[in-house]
Amino acid sequence: MKTIQLQIEGMSCGHCKKHVEDAFAAKDGVSSVTVSLEEGSAAITFDENVTHESQVKTALNGSTYSIV
Repeated sequence: MKTIQLQIEGMSCGHCKKHVEDAFAAKDGVSSVTVSLEEGSAAITFDENVTHESQVKTALNGSTYSIV
């Protein structure tokens, strides 16, 4: 298991937080997601089936949120 911490830009409410959580959780290999609206961050834990962090980072492609 590996965990990465990402800064997320564009979140302003609980609905935004939920959208970001759901987007990352839907990615194959992701085992847990913790999003902090206050810190504007997300901690994503994924398994060895994810060969590169970029596979996880694509979860926000096409959304109004971005990774800083």
